[in-house]
Formats: sequence, structure tokens, C-alpha cells
Amino acid sequence: MTTTKPSRLDGIIGGLIEAYADNRRIRRIAKDINSANGHTPRWVDAQKKKYRNSVNLCRKIRKPELPYEIWESYDGTVVILVVGKKQSEERASKNPLSIYTVYAKSKFTHGEWEGPRDSYRKDVINGAFLVYRDRAIDPDYQSSVSVLGEEVALS
Repeated sequence: MTTTKPSRLDGIIGGLIEAYADNRRIRRIAKDINSANGHTPRWVDAQKKKYRNSVNLCRKIRKPELPYEIWESYDGTVVILVVGKKQSEERASKNPLSIYTVYAKSKFTHGEWEGPRDSYRKDVINGAFLVYRDRAIDPDYQSSVSVLGEEVALS
């Protein structure tokens, strides 16, 4: 019976295989630690994929002459023109802190349009009603409105 003495090369290969297995274990542990420390786990990425197909039709900031939406307060003293939105309609409806780019006209602005300013969605729609919505967003909505006594034809 012959016994073979392990060569130096076998020791190196065995060490590399063991190091590779340790490296994989370390990477798996680090991934678990990262997900516990607030880094995004895989299921969050799957949730984000749902919104990839929703297109933001109001992303480009327009001039105040052609807004995406017009909101007016219930007492008629404040008019808000929405000229841009940071999120799509689908995402903004679930997020009250989504940001709209707006122009505002009220007694505090001395009858002049003030803007463009960024405002939260909740601040725009609370205490106001929708007067106009652009056809690009909602094709069935009206095309001309009266804003503070002035006829505004938007088509």
C-alpha cells in the first residue's frame, strides 16, 4: 500500500476552496446585516417595479398661461395653477407629500400671480375644488373656465 504525501499544490487549492466558501458566507451575512440596517431588501425592489410603467404626464413645467390644473378655494379668494408635478397621478394620489409646482393668486399677492413655487399636494387640494384639468391628463374635462371673473380659454 502506497501512501501519497499531500503536495504543496493540494494545500493551496484546498485553502482557496475554503477561502471561497468563507467569502460566500461572509457576503451572505453582510447582506442580512445590510437589510437589517435599513438598506432596501429585495421585496422593496419588487414593489418599486409596479410603478415603473406609470408615466408622469405632468413632469415638464409649463408656463402659467397653460397649466395642467386650476384649483380654486371654496370662498373664491385663492386660485392655484398647477404647472408641474414631481410624481405621476397614480403615485401622487397615494402620497400626500408629493410636490406640485404652482402659481398662486390671492388678496395676499395683491392680485398678481406669484410663483413658480413648490407646494405639497395636500396643501393644494385641501380647501379647494378642481376648476380645470388639461386634456392631456383627462380628455373628458372642460376646456374653458372663468378664473376670478376673467375668462380663460385653454385648449
